[in-house]
Amino acid sequence: MKADLIVRDGVVFTGTDDPKPGGVAVRNGRIVGVGDVKGFDSPRTETIDADGGLITPGFIDAHVHPLSGGLKLAHCSLYDATTAQEALELVGAYAKARQGAEWIWGGGWSMEWFPRGTPSAEALDQVTGDRPALLYNKDGHGAWVNTAALRRAHISATTGDPNDGRIERLDDGRPQGTLHEGAMDLVSELLPKFTRTDWEAALLAGQKYLFSCGITGWQDADVQPAQEEAYIALAGRGELKASVVGALWWERDQALEQIDALLGRRARFAPGYRPTSVKLMLDGIVENYTAALLEPYRDYEGNETENTGIDFIDGTLLKEIVRILDRLGFQCHFHTLGSRAVRHALDALDALPAPRRRSHHLAHLQVVDRADVHRFAEVGAIANCQALWACREPQMTDLTLPFLGPTSADNQYPFAGLARAGATLAMGSDWPVSTANVYEQIDVAVTRTHREYRERPPLDLVQSLTLTQALNGFTNGSAQVNRVEHEVGRIKVGMEADLAIADRNPFVGGSIADTKITHTIIGGTVVFSTS
Repeated sequence: MKADLIVRDGVVFTGTDDPKPGGVAVRNGRIVGVGDVKGFDSPRTETIDADGGLITPGFIDAHVHPLSGGLKLAHCSLYDATTAQEALELVGAYAKARQGAEWIWGGGWSMEWFPRGTPSAEALDQVTGDRPALLYNKDGHGAWVNTAALRRAHISATTGDPNDGRIERLDDGRPQGTLHEGAMDLVSELLPKFTRTDWEAALLAGQKYLFSCGITGWQDADVQPAQEEAYIALAGRGELKASVVGALWWERDQALEQIDALLGRRARFAPGYRPTSVKLMLDGIVENYTAALLEPYRDYEGNETENTGIDFIDGTLLKEIVRILDRLGFQCHFHTLGSRAVRHALDALDALPAPRRRSHHLAHLQVVDRADVHRFAEVGAIANCQALWACREPQMTDLTLPFLGPTSADNQYPFAGLARAGATLAMGSDWPVSTANVYEQIDVAVTRTHREYRERPPLDLVQSLTLTQALNGFTNGSAQVNRVEHEVGRIKVGMEADLAIADRNPFVGGSIADTKITHTIIGGTVVFSTS
């Protein structure tokens, strides 16, 4: 048998600690040879020289937002800024270049740039003038707005906080200019609606970027109806090259009456796109006190408060939601950042009949109570890890650790503990919240430090993963999340030829984060190449 494509002279990762020198042969989109592939060559065979680099299965991002990421790349992007002043300069340049735009919209600022993590409308007014501005922070859980936006949304000292969010306020009660969680909707609902063309362009931009990271498939963690139209349109034109599972957004202000609409949307699948998951947002984030914890937060002076965060969905109602979604064949994709949110999700899964527990997954897992670590394996829940966050970078040291109680602070991102307890680990970037660069994420998973802050001590080094564990999380583990583990996620004969080729072999030393992708292959077709 002759191959259509041969990747030669690399090091093949097949899921163990001992990757083997050799290559991969591909015919009709599937792997037909692994290791010694010389006999598969023919004059018509396309060849790629891996030049000693690591050949892995194509990475699968189990929690990502490619449309919002692609959209933000095309608008006021602050992702290249490193300080508040740089962000303001970028906003000012954007506003000047788009004098005719009704709104100044974008995102990418970091909380650690501002006192207490909350920027002011007054600072933004200096560079935006009288046009309304809405700029999301990197994690998407907060927004920076100017006075014009507050005025247009009629947000004042007398405006109450929504049940699932908070308006940051000055001492006299007036809005400061930062909106947390559900409070963002007070302004965002006023934005001009993006067109189908906008969303299609955003998806193409997001797909292109993810391909450059070696990512060949993903689970979109928040698919709204307009975004779904983009997936279906691109799939219909053959422009969606990746394999995607869509997590349909569960509206927190509705209850079970939305089930019929979800069933209708699930029926609208397309080649490469399956909307079979439902995103259940159970809490927020630690930095704005909305992550649901079992232990109270501390205040700015380090004193214990009565605040334990917000349950976006009541625990009793959640059990009923999960029971119905599971019975209807939906997968549950939980946002569970705090320990109480994790417990509520596990309790809901524990209430399901044992034979039905499969591939539901809990994302983020910043704070997990030790009593709940072993429960993941018991209830069949996959741990969906965002590894890049498990380190002492400025947001962690300045805006997280000071406000967590000692028990919460000592139980952050327990990836190794979950693995030791038998849980399946998957990996997701949450891009554009943080980079989708897989090897940068894996570097943190292994070292528990960030490449830019190596001088800082690791964050609980006992929770570090091996390189093999982290690679398996981004391949076979995430394939299990998308229920495609029998097709992709391993390099073995018969599997689909989704591959990522790196420029070096990180198993032999050096910084894992310095590893770069040279080729991304889907079904035997090269979709990204640096050459």
